[in-house]
Amino acid sequence: MEHWKAQLIDRSPSIPVFPFTKRGFRFHKAPPSFHFHDLAVSPALSFNIRFLCQNNEYSEVDFGLAALQVLLVQLTETDDFVIGLGRILGARRDIMPVRFKCDPAHTSQQLLEQTVETMQDTKIYLYEPLKVLLAELGASTETPLHQVTFNWLLSGQPAEGSTDMYFQHAQDLVLLVKEDDDRNLVVSVGLDQTTYDEEFAKVVAELYVSAMEEVVADSDTSISEMDLLDPEERQSSMMPGAGPVVESSSNGVVQKLQEVAARIPDHIAAKDQHGQELLTYEQLVRRAVAISSDLLSYGIVRGTAVCVLGPPTLDLLCSIIAIWCAGCIYVPIDNLASLEDSYAIAKHFETEFCVVSRPELIPYACLLGLNDAFYCGDMEFNNDFEKIDKSLPSDLAAALHVPMSGTTSRSVLLSHGNIETLITSIAYNFDEENQVVLQHSNWTSELALFQILFALTSGSTLVLATRLEEADVPKVMAQEKVTVTVATPSEYSAWFRQPLNMLRECNSWKFAIISGENVSSSVVRHFAALGNNNLELINMYGATETSVACCMGSVDYNEYVDDTDGKLIPVGRALPNYQIWVADSLGRALPPGWTGDIWVTGSGVIGDYPASEADNHRIQLHPDTEMRCFWTGDRGFLNDYEEGVLFVIFRQSFESATYVKGHYVQLGDISRAIVDKSMGRVAEAAVVLSKGTEQKEPQLQAFIIMSDTPDGESQQYLQSMLRSLALPTYMRPACAVMLETMPRTLVGKIDRHALMDMVVPDNEVVMV
Repeated sequence: MEHWKAQLIDRSPSIPVFPFTKRGFRFHKAPPSFHFHDLAVSPALSFNIRFLCQNNEYSEVDFGLAALQVLLVQLTETDDFVIGLGRILGARRDIMPVRFKCDPAHTSQQLLEQTVETMQDTKIYLYEPLKVLLAELGASTETPLHQVTFNWLLSGQPAEGSTDMYFQHAQDLVLLVKEDDDRNLVVSVGLDQTTYDEEFAKVVAELYVSAMEEVVADSDTSISEMDLLDPEERQSSMMPGAGPVVESSSNGVVQKLQEVAARIPDHIAAKDQHGQELLTYEQLVRRAVAISSDLLSYGIVRGTAVCVLGPPTLDLLCSIIAIWCAGCIYVPIDNLASLEDSYAIAKHFETEFCVVSRPELIPYACLLGLNDAFYCGDMEFNNDFEKIDKSLPSDLAAALHVPMSGTTSRSVLLSHGNIETLITSIAYNFDEENQVVLQHSNWTSELALFQILFALTSGSTLVLATRLEEADVPKVMAQEKVTVTVATPSEYSAWFRQPLNMLRECNSWKFAIISGENVSSSVVRHFAALGNNNLELINMYGATETSVACCMGSVDYNEYVDDTDGKLIPVGRALPNYQIWVADSLGRALPPGWTGDIWVTGSGVIGDYPASEADNHRIQLHPDTEMRCFWTGDRGFLNDYEEGVLFVIFRQSFESATYVKGHYVQLGDISRAIVDKSMGRVAEAAVVLSKGTEQKEPQLQAFIIMSDTPDGESQQYLQSMLRSLALPTYMRPACAVMLETMPRTLVGKIDRHALMDMVVPDNEVVMV
């Protein structure tokens, strides 16, 4: 018993659900119910398996378990799991949990040898009662220690009907291999009905037979590199995520601006939030040329990084264009960020050049090592309208710093070719001129770059309104007749917490683009409540490494406004000149409907990180097209072969996955369930795994923003609602905290690290 207990006491957490799951979690207390499928193994493969086992003195069970481990490694991307094995001892029949540790780098022969060794160890506790073990481990007798049960039933053994014992508990998979009267094999699969659709019982059976073929081949291929899917299926799985191929309409952002200025020279290109200062397109281009001439006179050469510092102004906007006119690299720095962070950015690019929006920021720039700092307001207009150097697509245009976990960040370098891809996508999806685009995002973020390029390359007007209070955003939108906004769901949620009539006065609003986080049903309800039939809600997905956006789609209010089932809201299809696919851990395409890593390829993908970056493994060359591919680190799936619509399940740094009490949990599933269950009473929810202490284990904690001002009944409602969530018990938050506002990062996303570090008085914590 001690040996058995020692093997299982530190067992790995429950394996993740298979990639074709209906949802990201299991209901362990659900009654057992299964989809069934039997698949006959070919006589040739049946013979080859017997031949391999006889020649190498493997048992059929050893072989079957080795093939099962290959299947589990491929489907779950884990290598440590507990498998339930059928055990018949006289009149007693039960399932014996056995732990297998599989090295994905091993070959099939090494795997078989390891499996034989593990099975020999099980003989030590072969006769120990299972109930005694469960009691020793403190495990429930109602819930098995495993999610997969296996046995190999030889011809004539055992009697008909005796397989019932394998289906007594809810679990993901029961896999039995049987012999018919001719000693040919039949793979019998039982797949959990509550977690998977019926069609996948057949898929699992076929994949298991493929695993058998891989093991019997006895090749030098490692377990992780074995491919259980047909190569043609892999190839066809790439096609649904391909966007249209569209030729660029210009030779770069500066040339595009020049074309717009020549066509509509007197149209307002940009204005401040008060409408007091403005620039026409002709003035914008001439001002940019003037500043670029001054930059060049200071000794700046093509390819030099030039920092831009200070609160945004029209002159500073012209400075960005000027940097591109001079063939230099735009590097935004936030003067409100810590001195340490800003210094690191300046030092990273080894530059001393900086343009500031206010003269009093020059001493601050010097503290960052930017000793050649210029105030953009000192530069005069230039009548030489045509004097602009052309940039090559490979020339670098911008360097943005992307927040990572904690306080770390990484540099992302965008070329002029990358930016041209973004401009082409904007023109393809939004062919109307004369839009009014709100520019409220921090200039260090990719959304700010998108807002600027959207407006200035489409002949629209950019309204500079950064660092606005949330209550002032609707006022500026109404006053300036804004038609286009680009923001995170958290930002939109904050705007909707202002009196609704303020946003209803924004009659000109036509496009609300959402990016950066998954959209909740609460946000959709808010947009539907506006009653603005001319307003289109657009979900946008991408990363800085994909030139901000690679996927986009319109969101139908009516489909999600009454949702209480936690439907994922899609992010749309691939944009022009992009291809998106969902892949396994080796980057191999998975069929539509399967969850995996999201990969992006196309002309908008960056070339490389700076040489000092450790993340260059995220960018690879596609083996067929030689195009650059980017591993986003996000997880999602494409809906089918016809539409190729992408659904993002969680995003790497913001809606992470974790283990809770041994169960694999995606925190985004919980926050989405809270918002959907509340039917509008909860405006925003974020769930984190709190930091544990010596006295207290980490636990799930929900941070809630109510749609209305909390009152005396809010805590009671919240407690009752969280207890009634249609989630397994281990996924329900242990406590909740109501906030007035969510802490957000500089780029407008929920700051989950700030939530984890937040100290909340006990009387403000709602215990669930």
